[in-house]
Amino acid sequence: MTPEISQNYMFYSFVYEIWQNLTETYSIEKDFVACYDIESKIFNSRHLSNRIELDQYQGLKMCKTDSIAYIEFVEKGRIFKFFHGLNSEYNTIRVQILGKEKLPSLSEVFSTVQGEETQRLVMLDKGSSNTGSATMIEKCSTKGSTSKGKPSTKSSYGE
Repeated sequence: MTPEISQNYMFYSFVYEIWQNLTETYSIEKDFVACYDIESKIFNSRHLSNRIELDQYQGLKMCKTDSIAYIEFVEKGRIFKFFHGLNSEYNTIRVQILGKEKLPSLSEVFSTVQGEETQRLVMLDKGSSNTGSATMIEKCSTKGSTSKGKPSTKSSYGE
């Protein structure tokens, strides 16, 4: 605590009173302007990171079981929003993930989609470089044929 702030709490008798006052003064849970600002950014830009930031401002008190259920509920909503933002070319991976018995976490879903995207990029890149290889194989295979297009009867031993 900085000296300027600590001067305000010198005459408190109990630590609980200090914490109570600090919570009221500096808590971000009741900062409705910040919550509204983040909600607006989410609405206008649909960034998931803003949604996570907003969760920090909302201080919901609940038992552990309810907390776990709520976290799963929020996570599922984020996954669905993420899926809505995907292009139609990712429909197959979307169906595979949604067809699972238990929905994976958002980070696992993101990783899976990112892996699919990387695989597609690699395959597209290899597809363009394999075109030259296929042409080379075709040229080599026609060398061993006669002028009429029939395969040569010569063996590799010169017979």
